[in-house]
Amino acid sequence: IENLVRDLIENYDKDKILINSLQKDILLNFRKLDGEIRISMGLSKDVKSIKYIEILIKRINPWCITPYKENTKIICYLLKNHREVRVIPWLITDYDDLRRVMECHGVVTSYPRAIRERIFFEV
Repeated sequence: IENLVRDLIENYDKDKILINSLQKDILLNFRKLDGEIRISMGLSKDVKSIKYIEILIKRINPWCITPYKENTKIICYLLKNHREVRVIPWLITDYDDLRRVMECHGVVTSYPRAIRERIFFEV
């Protein structure tokens, strides 16, 4: 499937394409196919090992990493030790979640309008 996706996106600006997955094998295959493509390395709720994350970062060379919102130890570690990689936690569901990850580069949410309205209400 990685070859099919690569062929489909071949005619697009690579700066506008981001491949995201929680499955490291898929991301490794994309990295082998194309060293230039932007990869978002998803981290499931169960990923707690910084050593494991370091191995993945070296092998995949992600453009961004999407840890689960409650893995604050991992989020803080990435922000401190991997400044070249964007940290975009998921799944932010309310304003309190957002407040906990304010230092991050962005968030993944299913409720952008509600969170945006709350931010403007607070200001």
